[in-house]
Amino acid sequence: MSPVTYHTVTAGATVRNDLIGNAPLHCLSQPARKEPPKMHWYVRVAASLREKKVSNAEVGRELGISGQAITLKLQGKRPVTVEELKVMSRLAGLTVAEAVGDSAVVLDLKDEMDLIELYRLLTPDQRRMLLGLAQQFANANRAPADNSEPPQ
Repeated sequence: MSPVTYHTVTAGATVRNDLIGNAPLHCLSQPARKEPPKMHWYVRVAASLREKKVSNAEVGRELGISGQAITLKLQGKRPVTVEELKVMSRLAGLTVAEAVGDSAVVLDLKDEMDLIELYRLLTPDQRRMLLGLAQQFANANRAPADNSEPPQ
């Protein structure tokens, strides 16, 4: 197991008295992350839309919903459909796979065709992750096997 590294925190001022020196105090804060924090898909898309100077109202007009609804979707407070995800990604200049990245997306699926369409838009790694999640979900909802013998 590798040693944990910590960020060093230095106090800006210390109390001066005869028992305590005036040197900076060093203490350990939270462990340093080995990898950067993961960005949620909606933060990534919203940042790209801002960078391209595309307003939420413009995205809403393209989708036939209000700019406020887009704001809620880009804050992660409302689920998105596959079509909305495709349009937002396109306007942000991203592919759906780039927009989603490795974060979870709350989708409003109309039917299995939406799921198939989303699957086709993902990278192979994202597809494996999606299938793994589906398998976990199926296993969690599977009824325990009934090992009792039928009555005669």
